[in-house]
Amino acid sequence: MSQKVVLERVTLDGAKPFTGYADRHDPESERLYARSGGQAMDWLCDAWRYRFNQLRSNRCKYGKDKTLVPIGGEPDTRSVSRSRSECSWLAAVPSLILESPTRIERVEWFTAVQRRKTLLGKRLKPGRMPRFKSYKRDGQRFVCWHNGGRNAVYRQVNRNHGIITITGQNPKGMSLPGEPLRYRILLHVRVSQPIREYTAIQVDWTNRTVVFNNTPSPSSMSRPAGRSASTVDACTPPPTPTDGSWTCRKTG
Repeated sequence: MSQKVVLERVTLDGAKPFTGYADRHDPESERLYARSGGQAMDWLCDAWRYRFNQLRSNRCKYGKDKTLVPIGGEPDTRSVSRSRSECSWLAAVPSLILESPTRIERVEWFTAVQRRKTLLGKRLKPGRMPRFKSYKRDGQRFVCWHNGGRNAVYRQVNRNHGIITITGQNPKGMSLPGEPLRYRILLHVRVSQPIREYTAIQVDWTNRTVVFNNTPSPSSMSRPAGRSASTVDACTPPPTPTDGSWTCRKTG
């Protein structure tokens, strides 16, 4: 189950998020900060895609001599904590954003493996395996776990509008003078119905939308097989499609 809403604007509260050094690997170079909501969103999307591609680089394919070789040449086996310490632009990214690619990449990859196996068994073209995420092809997007209210917290402000709050913290000593360590990125969204309980949000900054991945309702879980309610959205369990997107369809 999921609900899609329109992302109208993004604002910042608290500290300006630290987005790395001007020379990414030189701590003596100028420090960079997101000074607007748009800059913060681009930074989160780039960081999420970078971490996803780190994980994807460890996947293998069969080479010409029928041996398994990494799909991207040299695999990147760094953990989240090591990536934070070595990549300044990841240091202040919220943990529930930086950790989400671990499950998403794994499910996407093995879903494609199972799809190819099924199609080959039917003597059909299996299609290609998932690739690295690309800014040009996949757009700017990221996923943040809700994790029982630890982050990506939604609150209704009036009948048709709400705010999703993403919280994070700059490394010690990295905030601007006079500012705290913690920051809040406020996503102002337009809604058409009450938001149900959810486990994660998927932000599509390119198309200015947010998808709430709702927990299954008791009514939908107890519905007899072969029957569906006309107003229920039937969605694929996130995240299963090979392109990393979650889609919905109306049933009934």
